[in-house]
Amino acid sequence: MKRRPLAEQDEIVTCLSPEKGKFDAVAKGSRKSSSRLIGLLEPSTHLHAQFARGKSLDPLTQAKPLTAFSHIRTDLDRLTTAAYLLQLFNNALPDHQEDPSAFFLLLKALKSMDTETIHPPLLKTHVELHLAIHLGYAPNLRTCAACHAPARHGWFSEGHITCPQCGPQNPNAKRISRQATASLNHLTKTHFHQLQDRKPPQDLQDELDLILNLHLRRHLNVPKALNL
Repeated sequence: MKRRPLAEQDEIVTCLSPEKGKFDAVAKGSRKSSSRLIGLLEPSTHLHAQFARGKSLDPLTQAKPLTAFSHIRTDLDRLTTAAYLLQLFNNALPDHQEDPSAFFLLLKALKSMDTETIHPPLLKTHVELHLAIHLGYAPNLRTCAACHAPARHGWFSEGHITCPQCGPQNPNAKRISRQATASLNHLTKTHFHQLQDRKPPQDLQDELDLILNLHLRRHLNVPKALNL
């Protein structure tokens, strides 16, 4: 997920696994030109890895590439989206907490982006929404938080929608259209393969980005959304 230098020849790598969750390890000598790990520690690489027991950080001893996601690395939009997703998961997930669902959500997103014709901004929206749901921060986009009547548009803030009759309950609330509400509700039931060859109008994608970034930044320690 992430790598950073340590001393002259080593690196600290942040990994995500289904059994250990997110954790840091040390890759000794990985910055040497003769290292067997050169090319294996690029962020987003899917590895089969072995670690030894260390005092503070476990050393990475062996690694075998499973998926390199070569199509992502040769397309700027896909590469930018992948970098954002890695940062999102890195910031949102706690350390050393087993979470196979989060692991496979990220892995499926990268595989789908690498092998299918999925519009990167729409895939980003899908992953943001499903990560929020998985972590217990599902936005309420069906009923007004004030009167509890069905709400198809209105204002969105603090994880819920308020209908036009009740008005915004927060000065920082953002307007949310019928299209955006319907799209987000639909995406909660959508699988990756169903996103193939779909591209929302730019104004709708911009609205989805704004709403989800507002939601995620309130509830999770996430980076500011990229303008994809």
